[in-house]
Amino acid sequence: MLTSVGEKHGKTAAQVALRYLIQLGIIVIPKTVHRERMVTNLDVTDFQLDDADMRAIAALDEGQGVVNHYDPVSRSASPPTRSRRTDSRTSAAASGYRRSYPAGTFSPGRGHPARAGTGFLS
Repeated sequence: MLTSVGEKHGKTAAQVALRYLIQLGIIVIPKTVHRERMVTNLDVTDFQLDDADMRAIAALDEGQGVVNHYDPVSRSASPPTRSRRTDSRTSAAASGYRRSYPAGTFSPGRGHPARAGTGFLS
């Protein structure tokens, strides 16, 4: 789809994707270390996507993006929702779990008791 729209405008699929986001008013910061791609990424100001192109590209959205474009000032997109994992892969920090340690045993910041007197944390 992006390739066919690009051919229509004489642009690459990446340029079409960048132009689509720019026309939506989204700030785009493309990442590349290749000079020729940097130049290509900047060459998106000499064409406009028409309404048909914009609708066709929007139809590609499967609702599974990893970026939320919510703008709290303009409230232009739906607010972010937080999902929480409930399986065993949930990290202690993410779940809010905090471990308490009995007196005299290891605790963060005090060092390990087996190494008492051997380092700067003792």
